[in-house]
Amino acid sequence: MAHADYVKRVNCGSTVAATYSGHAFDADLSVPGELTFEGKNAYTSSYITLNQPFKSARYDNPQMHYRFDVANGNYRVLLHFVEVYHGIAPNTDPNTRVFDLDIEGQYAETDLNPISAVGGPDQIYTIDRTITVQDGELTITFTKVSNDPIINAIEIFGVSTGTPMDTLWTQTATGIHYDLGSVGIGITSDMIGFKRAVDGYIRTREIRVDQDSWPDYVFSKDYELPSLEEIRKYIEENGHLPNIPSAKEVEANGMGLGKMDRLLLEKIEERIQYLENKKA
Repeated sequence: MAHADYVKRVNCGSTVAATYSGHAFDADLSVPGELTFEGKNAYTSSYITLNQPFKSARYDNPQMHYRFDVANGNYRVLLHFVEVYHGIAPNTDPNTRVFDLDIEGQYAETDLNPISAVGGPDQIYTIDRTITVQDGELTITFTKVSNDPIINAIEIFGVSTGTPMDTLWTQTATGIHYDLGSVGIGITSDMIGFKRAVDGYIRTREIRVDQDSWPDYVFSKDYELPSLEEIRKYIEENGHLPNIPSAKEVEANGMGLGKMDRLLLEKIEERIQYLENKKA
């Protein structure tokens, strides 16, 4: 089988197959020339409500391996974790199980605690990575930090094109996460300094911009409020309001939404303060 056609899904810790999201997960059985594992222990939980392939797990102490015999090439590896025992009543300590993970020596995760990663029991933590196999064997290693490492389900399939990345998207119960570099939509350049760049329109109901300062300082007694004459003179000399970037500056560098809102409110509050002082 060519590596791009390779598909393997395993219901770890179970001797029966299972179906999830329309995909068949094979029973967790060693098959010479296909799959071997070094993890002697299997467990099926009665504490969680999730069905297979997440109800069962393969575990061992202090280390276990899964080895898939595959053709050399790029592969996408999805590892699914659900805590099946610890942190669930009556075993309520969520910090009991911690372990390290290594995929083919190309991706590592340390101090993984599945239940903490998703914030609670009965939730799936998924690691999604693309790696390169060069020795005909894809190896996944789990190593104890505190208590036995576990794995609930594994998915592996070949990737025909594209460059493998050490870090791809990670799916948790709260969303998907990308921890390397920047994300561009409709853009491949000018990404420096930005986590996400979009060349086009964005439609949304609300945008939240966090600010470390807000112009309440205008109402402070020691704030130097400019007079109308000072503002008029500044505009005549510079062609824009004080403390507001010029049209050329915005055209060249853009303008932060949070900063713009703060400066606009500053000017409004200055005029309010000016009128209040005038009435006094």
